[in-house]
Amino acid sequence: MSVLRNATMMLPSTGFMKSRFGKDWRGIVALAQERTELRKDFDTNLVGIRSCDNFECGVINVPKATLRRCGACQHTFYCSPECQKISWRKFNHRYRCKRIQKNPIITPDARITRFRSTLILNTYQRHKHAIFLQKLKYIHRTGNTDYCVIMEYIAGYCTPKVVPIEEWGKSLSLHDYRQRTAIGTREMHVVRLTPGRVEFPMLLRSNAAEVLERLVGIARRLPKDADVGRLENDFPEMWREVEELAGMDVVEIYS
Repeated sequence: MSVLRNATMMLPSTGFMKSRFGKDWRGIVALAQERTELRKDFDTNLVGIRSCDNFECGVINVPKATLRRCGACQHTFYCSPECQKISWRKFNHRYRCKRIQKNPIITPDARITRFRSTLILNTYQRHKHAIFLQKLKYIHRTGNTDYCVIMEYIAGYCTPKVVPIEEWGKSLSLHDYRQRTAIGTREMHVVRLTPGRVEFPMLLRSNAAEVLERLVGIARRLPKDADVGRLENDFPEMWREVEELAGMDVVEIYS
């Protein structure tokens, strides 16, 4: 925090800000301030919130005390014995549980991992309107929801894009959730950090299936030759509908 305060104090320096480094420095400080505030919110309001680790379960973002921790690995949480059994059989918890018990040191720090997910989710939500327009364009062009969202970070900033899932099969195969086509409450994302080409898949879970259903409905109402890039000018009512969907108050998490 003291480093950030010292950096902020440099901003009023006219000579520095007129140099070729001024614009970049302003951006770095703004990004650091934004993430510092997000970390404060996480530590204050979100650290005690968890979700059921059965990927198909709709119990998300609830007080951790209402969930049951796996007694063997002490790493995953479930809302019921049934969800734990599903995760054991279907989502590879059997393997991960034994691996963590055998070598606990390989388990990433849960707090750090969850803050990273919170940071990426915050980025997704801030870009949601632009991402929804890309989803609409994809659905309108292909007639399906076989897409994934790429969250690509370059120099700390994210450029999201919606792409066919087959282009990212290798990265997606690293996730224990095997359904690839986006459905109302679940869709696959890939986070990409450059330079270095670090990639890892994440499952976005939501409590609002109607959002994707309505987006598909808009795509079906659009004329076949419509240019989604001109949606605001050519179909302003549909543009506003997409804007409304992107602004809906929904519960979302990354798993």
